[in-house]
Amino acid sequence: METLTHLDPATQDAVADLVHANVDEAHTLEEALRQSETLGLGVHLRSLAKERRALAHQLQSLLGLSGERPAQTSSLRNELKLLWRGFKNAILGGDPERIIHQVIKGEDRLEHAYHDALRAAPASPLNATLMDHVRRIRNDKETLRVLLSSLQGSIA
Repeated sequence: METLTHLDPATQDAVADLVHANVDEAHTLEEALRQSETLGLGVHLRSLAKERRALAHQLQSLLGLSGERPAQTSSLRNELKLLWRGFKNAILGGDPERIIHQVIKGEDRLEHAYHDALRAAPASPLNATLMDHVRRIRNDKETLRVLLSSLQGSIA
């Protein structure tokens, strides 16, 4: 039987992937922050990046109970994606609306990664924590949508 101190290998792999996904998303948010010239947007992006790092740290701590220690670094694939996104954002001129759309897409990918982990380990003792993270991600996406709506309303 799986416990917090003895996670099944499938659960360890799924949660380790989530640690990397959260770190990758934090790096993406930090890159979007560098591209944004809008103060209000920058505050939200900085807060989201901090939140994703906190989620990664919490998952990493839970894995530590089972003896697993994933590195809290971004993947090479994400580094290449960041380079491309930075180039693309430079072309777009740091448009806050486009940046928010890209951030929401990244948050969608992160949420899907959580759902994949929940499917990979359906009876894990970590599922309550993973579902809490999903709720937080959904709340953050709603905040981004409200911010986007207010930006669009101020332009109209």
